[in-house]
Amino acid sequence: MTRRSTLPRVIDDRAFPIRVMMKNPASDFIRWWDDQVWLQDNLAAGEFAMHSRDGYGCHTMAFYFRSFDGAQRFLEAHPHRELADGTHMAEHLVEARRWAAKSEEERIALTDHYPRK
Repeated sequence: MTRRSTLPRVIDDRAFPIRVMMKNPASDFIRWWDDQVWLQDNLAAGEFAMHSRDGYGCHTMAFYFRSFDGAQRFLEAHPHRELADGTHMAEHLVEARRWAAKSEEERIALTDHYPRK
């Protein structure tokens, strides 16, 4: 049986609690390098990681952080970046409309984890 090593991005998915996905044109390696330099200059080693990923109809960069403070500082330093969140996709919009059409009582019942009396 062949044993395969775990991909670094899978290890980082498990290790870092905060992940920010940003759109990145596939040919924009200079911006990717600038982001890496900023992370190394402004956050301590072990506080971040980054990986190139395929995303929602675009190429994305995944930035991993150990703290909300590090993620917020990164986002404030890079206002030109656009989130690769997929909320513009039809599947998300249809589900959002369904949720909005429900009454407030139905929404509460769906999100409540305890039996109602």
